[in-house]
Amino acid sequence: MSIGTGNQTFGQNLCNTPGGGGFTLAAPSICLGKSVVVTPDAGLANDSYVYLYDGVASVSALAAQAITNRGFQYAQPGSYTILQLASKGATGVTACQVVTVYPTSKLEYTYQICPSPTGAGYTVKLNFTLDAITKTYDRIEVNWGDGQGVKSYPMSSVGNISYTYTNPGNYLVQVNGAFNVNVGCITEKNIQSIPVRPKDKPVITTLTSTGAGAKIDVQATPGDVVELLQKNGATFQPTGLTATNGASISVSGTGGATQCFQLQVKGGCATELSDEVCTLNLSAVAGNQQNTLTWQPYEGKGYVAFASGYSISRTDNGATGAPSQITTPSTVSTKQLVDNNGIQCGVQYCYTLQARMLTVSGFPTTVISSPVCVTGQSAALPAAPTNLQVSVADNGQIEVRNVTAGLPTSFTMLVLRADSPAGPFQQIGSVSNSTVFKDPGVNPNDRSYCYQIVFQNNCGNVSTPSKPVCSVWLGSLSTGIDWTADSPFTPGTVSRYVLEIYDTGTNTLYKEIPLGGNTHYEPDPNDQSTQTFRYRIRAESATGESTSNYFELKRNASIFVPTAFTPNGDGQNDRFLVLGTFLDNFEMIIYSRWGDPIYQTTSLTEGWDGNVGGQQAPAGTYAYRINVRDKDGQQIVKRGTITLLR
Repeated sequence: MSIGTGNQTFGQNLCNTPGGGGFTLAAPSICLGKSVVVTPDAGLANDSYVYLYDGVASVSALAAQAITNRGFQYAQPGSYTILQLASKGATGVTACQVVTVYPTSKLEYTYQICPSPTGAGYTVKLNFTLDAITKTYDRIEVNWGDGQGVKSYPMSSVGNISYTYTNPGNYLVQVNGAFNVNVGCITEKNIQSIPVRPKDKPVITTLTSTGAGAKIDVQATPGDVVELLQKNGATFQPTGLTATNGASISVSGTGGATQCFQLQVKGGCATELSDEVCTLNLSAVAGNQQNTLTWQPYEGKGYVAFASGYSISRTDNGATGAPSQITTPSTVSTKQLVDNNGIQCGVQYCYTLQARMLTVSGFPTTVISSPVCVTGQSAALPAAPTNLQVSVADNGQIEVRNVTAGLPTSFTMLVLRADSPAGPFQQIGSVSNSTVFKDPGVNPNDRSYCYQIVFQNNCGNVSTPSKPVCSVWLGSLSTGIDWTADSPFTPGTVSRYVLEIYDTGTNTLYKEIPLGGNTHYEPDPNDQSTQTFRYRIRAESATGESTSNYFELKRNASIFVPTAFTPNGDGQNDRFLVLGTFLDNFEMIIYSRWGDPIYQTTSLTEGWDGNVGGQQAPAGTYAYRINVRDKDGQQIVKRGTITLLR
């Protein structure tokens, strides 16, 4: 069949019939990466080549694929048909030849080192990963690096290539693929240094549950990579999680169920498998002043000695430092413990269960559960408050203060109030974890108020009420000042009262007067230093002090006017003098019987001598008017008559 510009022919393999052309190959087989080289026969012209002829392409498609290059490099190994399109004279001719392309790719492998089945030496097994290219090798050549030369293995034995070394050491192993025919290809070698020596079994040194998962601490031969296996039913399955010596593996999704693990040297043999180690799961239930801890006995099969038994540690809420060790159950079958050591209501207690054992291989392993926390419960009533004080603070609020010793770390103080020690008492408020309550709902200037307190713990249990305490109320029920006698302390009574006197301008204390057990005080009427006094009572007892409200007592200005005087020069009652207290401004006017002013003065000490205009006034009755202003600025007017006697 001619190739030209005539009619196209489809679906005919041009290599099946003589084509009249011809060419030679420099080599019928080549290595991947090398070029196939063609030489046309003599007498041919216009030669071109389809190096990837598929045997079915159309003439027009072939013309488009053909190239004039007489050399070509293939991308993949395999057998390829080369089609020649050429001219001999005026006739189109064809020719075909097959070229084989051999691979040179590196063979990928891992190795596994195990003691020899005979007990003498160590057997290294090679595990190959083949692909479509490397599968085309006829055999595998291995130089095991011990001076014994190259060993050749047919491809059919690829899964069973191993070698036993008599002595430990580091051996440089070289592996390459080869063909049974001499194709002249040099395949790429995979060279690895294989350490042949005894290996320790990997060890799970610590298995710690973390709530939703677990953390596994690894001990292994340095340089080994170990993989975590997790038990599924009766068998262990690889997790894909790996680590090296001294590292940890974290696994999630274990939940609260018991989980068992092993470690295996990645690529190792059956002897390089750790002993089985399983998690511990702890639960806690609060009861009356005790917490019951339960767990399933240890389920792992990979131990020979339960070295220290179980140990349980406890951390109290808010505590600092290391957890306290509360117990060491001794046997593996133990599965419950009751903790009644100082359990308090409302306090959170967190527990951790730990087991230490020796594995079958003789390695120590520690298993630690996830912490489990529970809040303490109790049906016991809190102790009643025994030491209470009530006082009026400087800001005018009544403060109830509990000074009972040995209070728990967490409590609520309920406060009750009444108008007298006999009650009835009603709850008015509460404070948590505090010993001071400030009552905003009363006016301590109006009256005395009585209080009780009750302790409530975090379980809602309440104590019996304290004895009543009452604020000291200070006021005036008479000419002086008075205060209530109900005790502001419990236990005990008032040992004495002290009157505190304050400057009304600066509110500074300038005088204290001890009054013993008196509940009344009468200010000195001769004390003219001030008209208004500010007082406070301080009650004292063996357990503390309590103060009353502030109270101001104002003494009214007073004027004493005689009814008669005798200006006869005998030195007695010779002048009309007015006496008074707390007077600041003074004015006195004397009037005649006809209403005319005959005498006027602004001096309290001067007085009228009975003369008018230098002459003695006749005996008789005279009217007066006195105008004063006290020290607080209050105006007072007094009118009356005075009798002049001669």
